[in-house]
Amino acid sequence: MSDSHETGFSLDRSMEELARRATELAYARQPEYLNYGEEGRKKSQRDMGYHLAYLAEAVRSGVDALFLDYLDWAATLFQSMHLPDKTMSDVLQCILDALREIAGHRNIEAAERLLLAGISRARESPAEAESPSPAEAPFAELASLYSSLLLDGKSREAGELIRKAMEEGTGIKDIYLGVFQPVLREIGRFWHTGRISVAKEHFCTAATSMIMARIVPEHRPQKTGARIITACVGDELHSLGIRMVTDFFELDGWDTRYLGPAMPPAAISGILAEWKPELLALSVTMTFHLSQLRTVIASARAAGGPDLKIIVGGYPFRISTELWRSMGADGCGRDAKEAVEVATSLLVS
Repeated sequence: MSDSHETGFSLDRSMEELARRATELAYARQPEYLNYGEEGRKKSQRDMGYHLAYLAEAVRSGVDALFLDYLDWAATLFQSMHLPDKTMSDVLQCILDALREIAGHRNIEAAERLLLAGISRARESPAEAESPSPAEAPFAELASLYSSLLLDGKSREAGELIRKAMEEGTGIKDIYLGVFQPVLREIGRFWHTGRISVAKEHFCTAATSMIMARIVPEHRPQKTGARIITACVGDELHSLGIRMVTDFFELDGWDTRYLGPAMPPAAISGILAEWKPELLALSVTMTFHLSQLRTVIASARAAGGPDLKIIVGGYPFRISTELWRSMGADGCGRDAKEAVEVATSLLVS
């Protein structure tokens, strides 16, 4: 096992202790934190745990961007909460000092290097994330109208807008990739930057999920015979992306079984052994679930047999285009269209 892997697993084993000590250092250095009370301390320690989880996975994977991109996201969130600009760099310094204190002379070089890079990066002003729905996009006008209706709480009208667009010739896959996908990413960015509440963000996601459930059954073609199981790993609850992937396979004639979010490895292995599909598609949004993904893939290989192909997707795989290889997968789809293309090529190769 490489030093990076050893460091990552060491961070995992010491996560609670490190989070607690880093929180103690933060409160000692910033007495104003005491104003947040005991509940604030608990939340601070929880957030320290999140930072450490991302750090551990980046070290273990050997992909610095998994941690540095997360820091950009977190810094923007801190900014939306009107926290001081130096909050992130102060937090990372506390983590680094706690790590050095607790680890002693054990090898933490990879983690130290990443934390120092993060501290340097955090001292720069975080730029607001770019809109994923640029004005020149082919369906920008439709996406803008759809987004406005959702944000106004008009889910019925949003559904009618989509149905009308399809009646006028817009393809269902174009709706998914040109409207649903960029709009939901944009709405997620609105929550991230403090422009809307988490309740409104959840409403928009749920409304889109219901609209998808109504329109796909009307466009299912004849089955091709190929079978696929789709699922989110572990306690992952960000399931709309894999739902879109499942629908694309359904629209291409695949026989699909969508298991949804929070699927434990044993449950996935059980249905693989029973149904014996040609393909398994797994989704991860939170980087710290990558370790669980490795476990699921290993157990799926044993349950699904030598001919089973496995593809992965989700946010970490957009950050690192080669990450899927270290997970033990056979391929990766950055969106629903690419997932179907990759899967098809795997089955004919």
